[in-house]
Amino acid sequence: MNFGIVTAKIDEIGYITRAENLGYTHAWVTDSPMIRSNCWAVLALAAHQTRAIRLGTGVNVPGLRLAPVAANGIATINRLAPGRCFMASAPATPACGCSGSGRCALDHFANTFRPCAGSCTARTSSTR
Repeated sequence: MNFGIVTAKIDEIGYITRAENLGYTHAWVTDSPMIRSNCWAVLALAAHQTRAIRLGTGVNVPGLRLAPVAANGIATINRLAPGRCFMASAPATPACGCSGSGRCALDHFANTFRPCAGSCTARTSSTR
């Protein structure tokens, strides 16, 4: 059985390292820029302070981030924590309501994954 933790703020980074020490397998960081820390910054710090736990977005919100920004974010995390990253996404979340952006159109949602999907594979160029 796998266990995971969800966190959202940079000052909660200790929860991720503690979860790893307790045997948790995944850490999800929420993407809610209006009320939480930048998910990519939290994940980068977590990558630096952990060795085994898988790291990714709790729900990346395409309506709040351009696809190249999300692709760059997950590629950077993959560079810091090779093979340990993942990205979950959804067309609408509470973050959309906070920002007033509403539900993301499904075509925009699908287009976000095209550049992001390759960002965690060896076939694509990495961010340097």
